[in-house]
Amino acid sequence: MNNGIVLLDYIHLKTAGKEDSGDYADLFLEACKRRMRPILLTAMTTIFSMIPLALEFGAGSETWSPLARSVIGGLAFATVLTLFVVPTVVIGISKKRRKLIDKSLSA
Repeated sequence: MNNGIVLLDYIHLKTAGKEDSGDYADLFLEACKRRMRPILLTAMTTIFSMIPLALEFGAGSETWSPLARSVIGGLAFATVLTLFVVPTVVIGISKKRRKLIDKSLSA
């Protein structure tokens, strides 16, 4: 959830005051590209650190293995949602996008 909030904040920061210009979509995509690397690196470090526990290496790991598998699955799913679904929903409900579409249709 934290990655989604940071991504939305960065999108709003990059596109603030740009509703009149035609490069709103370009700025939106640039913001998503710029935040993609930190989001992926954060998720991958946590997922890769949980793999030995999920594979039950070491004494007592059979107790924690189901938790590690759940964390890996949940974090992978949340990362996909953050990178693809959240920007899609944001651009879909954006007032700035609707204004740009209305301008292009009326012209």
